[in-house]
Amino acid sequence: MSAGSPKYKLLGSDQKEYGPVSAEQFRTWIAQRRANARSKVQVAGSRGWKPLTEFPEFAEALERAGTRKAAAGRSKGKEAAAPKHSGSTTDSLFHRIRRWFRRGRDE
Repeated sequence: MSAGSPKYKLLGSDQKEYGPVSAEQFRTWIAQRRANARSKVQVAGSRGWKPLTEFPEFAEALERAGTRKAAAGRSKGKEAAAPKHSGSTTDSLFHRIRRWFRRGRDE
């Protein structure tokens, strides 16, 4: 890591700030699911929190962690993508119920 590399802070779900840490450490947090697409992040020393999806340097890590496609440069004002876990029981159940209701309407 070079001396000029940015450091990042995470606003946890407990509303505590974590960091500043390197981008590599932040990628580790994503892999460990300590951070996801909806996580609020800031570059250390800056003001304001942004969704993790607004940081293109973490898009690949979000993809590998199984979150929804994190498009770099998302439009401001849009809600960050919710995490998607492959094989999620809740997600699967939701889609099965939705298909069941749709079948009932189509018959």
